[in-house]
Amino acid sequence: MHERSYVMRYYLMLALSMLVTGGCAGSHGGRALMEEASRVEFGSASYSCVETIAVAKATGYDYEKVVDQCLSKDKHALHTLFWLTEHAGFDAASSQGNATVLGLLLIGLGDKFFAECLEPEPLAVRNQVGQQIDYAIDGERRIENSEFRVKFPRTYAASFTVTDRVKSFVYSCRREVHGWQPHYAVAEVGVEAVPTLLSMMDDQRKVWVRIGAPQGGPQSWRVDVNYLFADDEEPRNSVAEFALLCICMIREPRSGSTEDFASIWDLVLHEFKDYDGRVSDETIDEIKKWYDSMLANAGR
Repeated sequence: MHERSYVMRYYLMLALSMLVTGGCAGSHGGRALMEEASRVEFGSASYSCVETIAVAKATGYDYEKVVDQCLSKDKHALHTLFWLTEHAGFDAASSQGNATVLGLLLIGLGDKFFAECLEPEPLAVRNQVGQQIDYAIDGERRIENSEFRVKFPRTYAASFTVTDRVKSFVYSCRREVHGWQPHYAVAEVGVEAVPTLLSMMDDQRKVWVRIGAPQGGPQSWRVDVNYLFADDEEPRNSVAEFALLCICMIREPRSGSTEDFASIWDLVLHEFKDYDGRVSDETIDEIKKWYDSMLANAGR
């Protein structure tokens, strides 16, 4: 795999922008895009994704033609490309080429249009497309890809279900895995994440996180969350306790006094401090009442 860097990704963004706006679509634009994909993925434009083309041809599709039509914002062509991503059997180099093409198309066509085309697809297709874009962005296939999540939020949301995202963030939290703090990503999902988080309330397995008391005031409130390395010593909190932390962040008021924030956290601080892995029935019941109230208010 050719080395990726932020500078290279920026270059690719500009390159595809020129392809889309410079009149290449419909006039060998697909070939030009695949040459750019090959340049970044394999270090040679002349390679031109030949293995990707061959696999697509075996399923009855002209890959270059499909990509060329995608550049013209042909929604049916994008549907075909998404179908090929899941069903053509791309493997190794052919998969790498297709991933980079998808990433370039996402950048060039824009998050809104790309997501509008992806959202009606079956979940398996959306998930596979998302994994391929993950790879195109940083050479990995992982839901935790913060660059994908932040820069292309609608396509990211179409690619991975709320349940998949929340479980991935909770179960994989460890300093070696994350250069950022995944509890913020769960909180960003919002109230939709709560059912999945509530389903974790009986899971006492330890994760690599240590939760402390919240600090600050209304303008700088934060929870003291330490992500640990795999060789760090106890104490550690559990899946259930981490899930409770995320629920409390979702429940926080948008603004208010120190007392308003403290009223949320004072109810649950004892759950984190004993490191027994358990969340009490009383706390769970209180959270469920709050969630039911949220749903009732939303339905009015």
